[in-house]
Amino acid sequence: MILNRIGILVATLLLFCSSTTLRVALLYRMQANPDQVVGFLVDEQEDSPTARAPWETYVTEQGIPNRWIDQRDLSLYTARKLRAQFVAIIVPDDINRFVSEDAADVLDAYARAGGVVVIVGNAGTDLSSGRFANRAELADLAGVEYLRFRVLGEKSFGHGEIRFASARAAYEWHAPRGKLAGGTLLSSYGYGALTYPLPATSADPGTQVDAFSVLGPALTERRDGAGEVFYVALALGYLRSIGDSFPMHMVMHHVVFDVAAAPHLVAAPGGRGAVIFNWHVDSNAEWKGIPNFAAHRLLRRDVRYDFDITAGPDDVHIGDGLGFDACGKGRHYVRMLEPYGTIGSHGGWRHNWFAYHVAAGRLDKAQMQALVAVNDRCLERLTHRPILDYAAPDGAHPWQMTDAIASLGIRAYYFTGDTGTPPELAFWGGRLVSDSAWAFPIMPNGSTASLAEMSRAGLPPKGVERWLTSTLDEAERDRSIYLMYSHIYDLQRHPQYIGAFSAFLDRLEREQRSGRASATTMVAASAFLNRFVKTDAAFVRGSDGVLVRLANPDGLHDIAFALPRSWIAASPLPGDVTSAGGDATYSYFSVRSNATQLAVLFKPARTDP
Repeated sequence: MILNRIGILVATLLLFCSSTTLRVALLYRMQANPDQVVGFLVDEQEDSPTARAPWETYVTEQGIPNRWIDQRDLSLYTARKLRAQFVAIIVPDDINRFVSEDAADVLDAYARAGGVVVIVGNAGTDLSSGRFANRAELADLAGVEYLRFRVLGEKSFGHGEIRFASARAAYEWHAPRGKLAGGTLLSSYGYGALTYPLPATSADPGTQVDAFSVLGPALTERRDGAGEVFYVALALGYLRSIGDSFPMHMVMHHVVFDVAAAPHLVAAPGGRGAVIFNWHVDSNAEWKGIPNFAAHRLLRRDVRYDFDITAGPDDVHIGDGLGFDACGKGRHYVRMLEPYGTIGSHGGWRHNWFAYHVAAGRLDKAQMQALVAVNDRCLERLTHRPILDYAAPDGAHPWQMTDAIASLGIRAYYFTGDTGTPPELAFWGGRLVSDSAWAFPIMPNGSTASLAEMSRAGLPPKGVERWLTSTLDEAERDRSIYLMYSHIYDLQRHPQYIGAFSAFLDRLEREQRSGRASATTMVAASAFLNRFVKTDAAFVRGSDGVLVRLANPDGLHDIAFALPRSWIAASPLPGDVTSAGGDATYSYFSVRSNATQLAVLFKPARTDP
C-alpha cells in the first residue's frame, strides 16, 4: 500500500509539535531526507524477474525495506548521498556477472564513506561481451580473488563443504546448533555435511575468513575505510531458487541486521521469537503414546502444539488395521489432544502407504489431492473446524503437492527442505511454488530431526536438551519463528528423553511468562505472516529524529519494527505503540492497536543523522 506521505507526516507532527511554524519547518526537513533502505544492484542487461524473485520474496518475508539500483545509476550519487540512503548494498549473483569499472569505483567510495557492501557468488566475473574476465572486477574491493580461471582452468570451480572458522564465527553468522555438524560444519537433516557449488578463492592479507571450503575462503569480511565489505562464495539467489534458503538467511541476518543495522519490520507477532513443535500422529501406536505423553505432564495448557494426524484405519497396507483411525477407535485420543493445540492433516489417509506411493511417483496430483481431502474431511468432522495445516508423511512432498494442498485451503505446511530457516514462501526448480501456503522448514539436530532418530544416533538426553533450548535461544535472538518435529510415541519408546523435553517445556513456559518468546502453531503463524507481508513500511531519518510510517489494509496489530539504538533517544511512546525490548543493536516496538495507518516520530539520539 502506498502511503500519502505528506498527509501522514502532517498528522504525525501535529502529535509532537504545538507551534504551526515549527510543524511546517519539521515537515519540510523530514521530506528532504530519503528513506533508509537496503540496495540491490543489478546490471540492466542481465536483469530478469526470475533472478530477482528469490531476493524480492525474501526481503518481503523479513520486512526489509529495499530498492533496486541499476549499475549505471550509481554515478548519479555521491558517496555521501549513497550512504545517506542505503544502509547496505548487495551485489547479487547471476544478475551482476558484468560490473563496470565505474560501478566498482562508486561501491568502493560508498564503503569508504561507511557503507556495507556484500558481493555474492559470480558478481563481476564477466566482461560486457559475456566472456570470463581475466580477473573479477570486484576482487580488490572484496579482498578475495574469486575468479581464478586463468591460473586453475577447470579447477577454478568445484564443490565443497562449508566449515566455519570457529564456533564463534558460526554463531555470528546465525548458523544454529542444529545446522552444524561438529559445531562448525554446515549440515542438514538426512544428509549430514552439505556440499555446495563454489569457486576457487584466495583471500588477500588483512581479509578476515569466517568460513571456508576445500576451494578456499567462502565467507569473508574486510574493513574498507569507515565501512565493511563482505564476499560470499555461495550463490545465494540461485540456491534459494532451487530450494535452499538457509545461506541467504544467515548472510542477510548477519550482514544486514547485525552489521549494517538496517531498520526493519520483525517477522514474528509482537516482535518476539516463537517456536512450533509439530507432532506427527500416524498409527495406532499413539493409542499408548498419547496417554503416556499426558501422564508425564507434557500436555500443558499454556504451550500450544501442532498435531498433524493421518486419520485412516490402515497404515502400510489397505486393511492392515494399523492406522490411527481418528474417526473410529482413535477418536478419544483426538479429543485428548484438541485443547492443547491445532489439529492438522498428515498425508493422505494411510501414512506409510501414502508416503511410499508419493515418493515412488505412483500418484498424480489429482490422486494425492483426493486422498488428502479424505483425511481432511474426517478431521473436520471431529473438530468442526477447517484443516489449515499439513505435514508430509516421511517428508514425501513433491512440488505439485504444495499446489494440491493449497487448493484444499491449506495455508501452512511442514517442510523438510530449507532446514533451519523461518517460515517462507518456498521456491523449487527456479519458481515460487505458492504465494499463499507457507512452508515451515524443520530445525534439524545435525542429520537427525525426530527424537527417535536422535535415539538411534546415540544422542544423550543432555544433547537433546541443548538442541531444544538452543533452538529457543535462536528464536529469541533472531526474533523469528522456528519449527521442530517428532512423534508423540517417540517419548514412549525412548523415555530417556522425557526429562529433557520436560525441562525444555519448563524453560519455554518461563520465557512466555516473561514475554521473551512463545509457543505457537503453523496456523497462527501463517495467518500473521499473510498479514505481515502486506505491511508497507518506511523509515526516514533526519536531524529532527526518525519517522516510522506503517500501513496495512488488514490492520497493524502485533506488527513490530526495529530501530538502531544509536539512532533514537528514549522518549514517551504514543498509545498505539509499545516497547518490545531491545538488544545491543536495536530497540524493538510493537503496534497495539489495529489501525491501518500509523506514523511515529522518534527523537534523535544526536543532532547529526
